Amino acid sequence: MKKYELIFGDTILKKLKKIESEKDIKKRVSKMLDKIEEKGPKSGKLLDSIVNLYEIKSKKPPLRLYFEIIFDGNKAEIIDFEMKKNPENQNKLIAKIINYLKNKN
Repeated sequence: MKKYELIFGDTILKKLKKIESEKDIKKRVSKMLDKIEEKGPKSGKLLDSIVNLYEIKSKKPPLRLYFEIIFDGNKAEIIDFEMKKNPENQNKLIAKIINYLKNKN
């Protein structure tokens, strides 16, 4: 039973098309999206409460997916995903996403 509607921007759709041939990553991302659809904010870890940014992780393959919960209408905007990187690069990406979300609203 779907509780949250998923919203995809142009950037994330391009990234999803790129992984079309990589079955392991595609399967893992699909499972993550299903989990977000079903559980919403309970499926991930809250990174920033001001912009409602969440992260969901996978170990094999090491993948991180970032999404925003829009409580008005029970929607989840899928923002980005990446293979796990070093903490410095990860923090840069998170800061970039937070900046994007603050300027969007």
